[in-house]
Amino acid sequence: DQRNAAFCYPGELAHGYFHSLLEMENPPEYIFLPHFKAVPVLDGSSSSQVCPFVQGETFYLKATFREKLSNLQARGTRVLTPLLDLTEGLATARKPLVDIAVQMGLKRKAAVLAFETALNQQTACLAEMRAIAQICIKGCSGHPL
Repeated sequence: DQRNAAFCYPGELAHGYFHSLLEMENPPEYIFLPHFKAVPVLDGSSSSQVCPFVQGETFYLKATFREKLSNLQARGTRVLTPLLDLTEGLATARKPLVDIAVQMGLKRKAAVLAFETALNQQTACLAEMRAIAQICIKGCSGHPL
């Protein structure tokens, strides 16, 4: 009801989930609301812009729930909104995410180690999904899906 505009279904879900987050009995210490500019593209293309609703999500959620966010911030909740432009790959998130971790009180060395661990896990996960997809594609070749 608060969105005051038509959004795609994922945009509507974002509003609902964000509303639920803000209405929690015990509010979170931090709200991570990154601004995604672009995601990595595996085909070598240099253009990887996400849709305008995804790019603007940080801003329209903060505007829609301005009053509730102000109340939570007055009670100590911090909203973290790093810019994530992943056009050049996942590793480019290192600086903004490490900076956020430091703002949250982690030592820079621990934040870098946590990022490297997460990056390695995500890279392995993506490789495994590509391998599974190749098996599926080979198994389905010549057969209609």
